[in-house]
Amino acid sequence: LGKPISRQRIVSVIPIILGVAMACFGDMSYTALGFLITVACIVLAALKVVASGEMLTGDIKLHPVDLLAHMAPLAMFQCLVLSFLT
Repeated sequence: LGKPISRQRIVSVIPIILGVAMACFGDMSYTALGFLITVACIVLAALKVVASGEMLTGDIKLHPVDLLAHMAPLAMFQCLVLSFLT
């Protein structure tokens, strides 16, 4: 997003990447679809963190409790929908 990433932050993310790779390749029922879904989830989680950080420190400057009040109902709705679909 145009911001420099420190070497310390990159090094701290490497164990997470390796752990996800080991979990994917160590599983006996590995599929390419499962791997792609995992990658998509990681990307979406990272985007959520970036968006939350922007809302807390950017132009909006929400209070953390206000951010939680906005995000929690959406998360509950997602959990309910997925629980009924599976």
